[in-house]
Amino acid sequence: MSDATSVRVVLIGLGNLGRRFARLIAEKHESLVRDYGLDVRIVGAADSRGAAIDRGGLNGLEIE
Repeated sequence: MSDATSVRVVLIGLGNLGRRFARLIAEKHESLVRDYGLDVRIVGAADSRGAAIDRGGLNGLEIE
């Protein structure tokens, strides 16, 4: 993974699209690294109820 390009993403809005995008990134993480050399991580997420930030990456499967 050290050769992969780091891509850090912050999601603003966690409606249907935001949650689905987070899940998709989590589910496809390994293939994004392997096939495209992209280490995509969601490092922040916010909506009207609050925000979460983790420089190491949030678990896209747990974002609600």
